[in-house]
Amino acid sequence: MSEPAHPIRPTAHVELEDDLVVIRDLSAHGAVAALVVRQALEIGAAVLLHGTAKGTVDAVSAEVDRLLALLTEKSSRIEALSRIREQVSAAKGLRFEDLIGHASSPAPKNLRGSRRGCRMTSETHRDLADRVEDTVRTYVLKKMPSDPSGELAAKPFRELLHIYGNWRGRHPYARPRMVHRSAEMLASAEAQTFSSEIAELVRKMEAGEDLKPHRSRAVDTAFLSTQERAALPRSQRERDLDRMLADWGIHHLHLSGELEADGFVHRGNELLFAVFGRDHVYLVGIFTHRDWLHEDLVPVIVRNWPGVGPFRKLTYAQRATQTPTEQERARNRRQGISGGFVEVDGDWYGTLGQTAAGMPLPHTQPVMALGEELRQLRDDPEARLAQFAASLDAKAGRPVTGEWSPHVEDDIVGLLRGDDALVQLGVLPGDS
Repeated sequence: MSEPAHPIRPTAHVELEDDLVVIRDLSAHGAVAALVVRQALEIGAAVLLHGTAKGTVDAVSAEVDRLLALLTEKSSRIEALSRIREQVSAAKGLRFEDLIGHASSPAPKNLRGSRRGCRMTSETHRDLADRVEDTVRTYVLKKMPSDPSGELAAKPFRELLHIYGNWRGRHPYARPRMVHRSAEMLASAEAQTFSSEIAELVRKMEAGEDLKPHRSRAVDTAFLSTQERAALPRSQRERDLDRMLADWGIHHLHLSGELEADGFVHRGNELLFAVFGRDHVYLVGIFTHRDWLHEDLVPVIVRNWPGVGPFRKLTYAQRATQTPTEQERARNRRQGISGGFVEVDGDWYGTLGQTAAGMPLPHTQPVMALGEELRQLRDDPEARLAQFAASLDAKAGRPVTGEWSPHVEDDIVGLLRGDDALVQLGVLPGDS
């Protein structure tokens, strides 16, 4: 019988050395090492985007800490799963290889076993992860506006999810939210000028009404094929992106209540900037189409609602080697570079920002998490399903039986056992 898996205790140390951000002694073993490499790319991206200022060290260090916490959690789950497999091996008289190793020989195709009253075979569940991917792909393509070119449907699975998350994030779910107004907005002359329009928008937010009529007309553009993008005027070639939202997490709403023939309200120069959470919405203030990088936006958010939105205080950052101007930030944002760190009242705040493709970088995390779950399910479906079955049985207080089938609803991806016993595998990006 194979040795049980031991918990992995990864370690690392981040420091600044001769203009280099150095991650020392990062150690992990087994299958989770691949996870280290994949998520280290995300950390490396932050270094490339923001340089080697002291603030970068702080941000990268925090990201490494998050990664190590995730690895520790994964190692604990591997240890528990290994114990389950050893118990099954003993009960069946079968030999199982170590959880994160490779089997020395394939299992016989006619192998049959009974677990929790349901036949479980490698042959039966070999393609289960692929079926989950197919189900998610069908769900996403059905939700998004159609693409006659076929390019969208042909995208690799993870790229398709990034595109979906980018589009979905521009449409916060219509649910009742508590509305918060910044002190700066309440004191502004613009808030008085547009008081009736703001009051109507607040009513809609609190009632959970759809705000699409107040959004950009481009929100219906989820994807542009290569041919479509090339045919558009240069100013329209990013209709599928919202770089302020991707970089700083700020939505913009048109104030007018005058509905036009296409279902959108009349366009004006003034806009309401807001940050949406699941159950709250934070009104930053009234700005214009020239204010996508206004220097007051981040200070208003962090002063009124610390911890709200994508901005996080950097504990060890003391100064910046170079502070970009608003024009430089605009140029960087157009080129897919995040806005970088912002100083507010002597403290520094940072955000993961956008990817080089102009999509929100935080959306990569649920995509990677779902990909890791599918990898584990693909590598060893029997062991993974045994763990899921044990979890369902424990929650139900009885054996839960039935076949496993992929299920996606309200952007939650999971496996159904029988008709209503759901194991969640992950969530799709873009929810707010």
